[in-house]
Amino acid sequence: MSDNADSNDKRSECRDRACSGMTERAQSSKGSIPEVLIPFIAYCIEEYKSAKKLTGKEAITLFKKYDIISYIVSCYGALHTMGGLAITEDIDSLIEGIERNANLALA
Repeated sequence: MSDNADSNDKRSECRDRACSGMTERAQSSKGSIPEVLIPFIAYCIEEYKSAKKLTGKEAITLFKKYDIISYIVSCYGALHTMGGLAITEDIDSLIEGIERNANLALA
């Protein structure tokens, strides 16, 4: 299997777990994020914010609502190999999956 296919499989697996609400918390019990990941998280937020033409506040509100930072931390291994557009698309897929699962739960 190629590195790209392996990365896509890992990313898809992480997204599926996150969408179904089974993603383990990547943050410690104190809620801290590993310091080495902070620049990457900031990069992801900025890329998403720019691609979607959001304000910083809007982006952070969205990231909090869908717990995207925990997703980024838990799936860092796959996500850090991708470019900004692919990360933005992946975050959109995560949000869509979470909303779809929420709608199924309400039905």
